[in-house]
Amino acid sequence: MRILLVSEATSEMLGGVTTEVRRLINGLRGRGHRLALASEAPVSGADADHFRLDMPRREATLQQLRQSISDFKPDIVHVVFAFSGGALFFARELRRHPWVLTCHSVPPAEWTLRRLHGHERLHYFVRAIRVWPETWLATRLYATRVPPRVIVHSDFMKRVVAGRLYPARRVDVIPFGFDPPDPAWPSGRLAMGTAPRLLTIGGITHSKGYHDAIEALAIVRRHHPGVRYDIMGEPRDPSYLQFLKQRAEQLDLSSSVRFVISATSEQIDAALATADLFVQPSHEEGFCLSYMEAAAHVPRLVGTRTGAIAEMSTDDPAAKTVAVGEPRALADAIVGLLGAALSPATLSDRSSRLSERFPWNEYFARHESAYARIAAAAATASAPGDPAA
Repeated sequence: MRILLVSEATSEMLGGVTTEVRRLINGLRGRGHRLALASEAPVSGADADHFRLDMPRREATLQQLRQSISDFKPDIVHVVFAFSGGALFFARELRRHPWVLTCHSVPPAEWTLRRLHGHERLHYFVRAIRVWPETWLATRLYATRVPPRVIVHSDFMKRVVAGRLYPARRVDVIPFGFDPPDPAWPSGRLAMGTAPRLLTIGGITHSKGYHDAIEALAIVRRHHPGVRYDIMGEPRDPSYLQFLKQRAEQLDLSSSVRFVISATSEQIDAALATADLFVQPSHEEGFCLSYMEAAAHVPRLVGTRTGAIAEMSTDDPAAKTVAVGEPRALADAIVGLLGAALSPATLSDRSSRLSERFPWNEYFARHESAYARIAAAAATASAPGDPAA
């Protein structure tokens, strides 16, 4: 099968989208498919033909998409990342072809406001007002059933899309896969020292909830005075980063919190290899790749119940989940796990369990199945004598 991936991500956007495109291209290519990517820039490490799409989008971008389809002649077009307006824009050309859309979030979720960080309810209220045009476009996109089919990465997101009046039967839930660690965990990773190391990795923006983790840290430090907390990620919102630094200073946590901005892969690997507990305080997630990656490298996990975090934590005595926006509950979960004795068997069981629940081969197979259904439906609709032709 010839598969054209379309992405509205720019070269400055790192993290989950880039990782997803790379894994999807290389995984499907390894299963015998021909892949191409239409985007502003190629994705490093992705073995695929590349067709440029100018961003921000304009009429010339649609011409570029049309040309890439003409040149590559795909059997299926997969819009793997686009804002609601972008998906509607691309649909002007894609309605002529079998296509599918991956939905990571629905506005106003995960949009940035860049103000009112110290006023939680007001922050999200004003954000909802500010991004209502994109929210309206999302409602139009899903309620009018523009994409023939939608892929999401968690049951949580399926409920969100269905809530925008898109038929649940047309939504495929395809979770990301789990990469198991080396067979043996070093025994030194299980013991707790006097200065436990906490870690969060992700884009630095209000909806990631880092301010809740800093509030929780003030409580954790009463039990573990030497605790250290590293926040690593790209600065999507400089105003929020400044707010976090100010809040840490107000709580006398400046010496306990370290911000590592635009961390390299080597820095991230080193942090994962030495952290005692990974905390994901997100308010909004479509899946949470960072939490999945941490599960393979960090002994203790604490996250909020959003995206697929709860599913990843199920049946894991070294993982706890709490409600969104509850710093006290976050602190209690962290203190509880830092004081818990862990055995190598606990972590070995986690790896086995997640490998079984989230296999990469299933991730690729489900994409293949979705593609085949869409292509078959398109072929039936265009068959001679069919009223839909």
